[in-house]
Amino acid sequence: MNFKSIQSKLFSGSQRTANIKKNIFGLFGLKGISILVSFLVVPMTLSYVDSTEYGIWMTISSIVIWLNYFDMGIANGFRNKFAEEIARENHEEAKSYVSTTYITLAAIIGILYIPFSIINFYFFDWTSFLNLDTKYAHSITITAQYLLTFISISFVTKTFDNILTSLQKPALSSSLFVSGQVLALISIFILTKTTEGHLEYLALAFTGIPCLLNILVTIYSFKFTYLKRYTPSFHTFDSKKIKSILGLGIQLFIISISVLVIFQLMNIILTRYFGPETVTEYNVCYKYFHIVAMVMFIIVNPIWAAFTEAFTKGDQKWMMNAFKKLDLAIYILVPIMIIMVLAANLFFKLWVGEKVIVPMVMTLTVAVMIYFMALGQIYMYMINGTSKFRVQLIVYVSFALISIPVMVLFARNHSITGVFIVPILTYVAQTLFCRIQILKLIKGTATGIWNK
Repeated sequence: MNFKSIQSKLFSGSQRTANIKKNIFGLFGLKGISILVSFLVVPMTLSYVDSTEYGIWMTISSIVIWLNYFDMGIANGFRNKFAEEIARENHEEAKSYVSTTYITLAAIIGILYIPFSIINFYFFDWTSFLNLDTKYAHSITITAQYLLTFISISFVTKTFDNILTSLQKPALSSSLFVSGQVLALISIFILTKTTEGHLEYLALAFTGIPCLLNILVTIYSFKFTYLKRYTPSFHTFDSKKIKSILGLGIQLFIISISVLVIFQLMNIILTRYFGPETVTEYNVCYKYFHIVAMVMFIIVNPIWAAFTEAFTKGDQKWMMNAFKKLDLAIYILVPIMIIMVLAANLFFKLWVGEKVIVPMVMTLTVAVMIYFMALGQIYMYMINGTSKFRVQLIVYVSFALISIPVMVLFARNHSITGVFIVPILTYVAQTLFCRIQILKLIKGTATGIWNK
């Protein structure tokens, strides 16, 4: 009875609020495992390959993953449209959106995969592009092809994750991701005991195994669970819905490309001007502070679909109450980040030993970046649920236009800290303008670009 009483108080509130709380509790457990795995995998990987090869791996994977951005924003556009139809209980329309999205994404990746593979094998010189020793040429090409293959498959299967999230079940989606991480960790452990260091094997472990798991779970879910009603089929494909999805998705696509330019190119610039070892230092530091962003993600991830439902139904009271609670993060995160900065060097030493030495200036810079990243995603997820993306679009495109020349300028002047200025200012602008916009949307006073 006491347990039931505690459970009742914990999950009190409206059905929407109770659902969010349940998902947050589930996500905390799953993300706890995810964080543990992500920390275990770094020293394990560094014991399998050296810091230079690890930096190469991080750079290649961050480049090939760009393929995900070629969906023209369809995946995120689908997420909102599917959630809207579920809120209206139009399950046949929801299924049609599922079929349309799967088939469209499969067609896009089918067109892209072959030419990208030909370019990788016959026309693209990775070592010249990344300013690396030619001894890595063959290994990088094969690794890139493995990544290209599995990311192409995930390009389509990620729709299943969006279905779960739209149904306000992000904990289930996260459980699939975490399971893939655990299997990858086990695979890396086996590799360290049975083989010499190979970048190709890392690609198979990190992307191949999670991809296979995703395929199996998707097939099982559509065949044997309540998701059977949304099983994609050719006869429920509706080409007219592509335009509807793209209407929302194209803005998110442009935002994603801008994010790609600003953030993903950092690894390339760091590799070219400061060496792959610097990429390793950055990624070790990033993983440490990213714990904060992951915790915030746990809290706000269920908010996207919940805000779609609340905004569709005009529930302003619920939205304002949710905003006030999440807005407290501005103050709560400050002491947390200070403590993490003070403890950083000790943590790095215990975590990776002397293999990677992270300069204090990078620690401080990444800490500031992650602070504003965590704040920005709070307001961004609320806004994304309302399908009003124009302000984010303007912010990201504006900074993307200046990012490359500014980062290269600082890199040429040997300023690693300067390379991070554009990403930090981007997150600061996103936090400021998105906070203003979501308040206007909730209060019903949004006009002009604030309401687009």
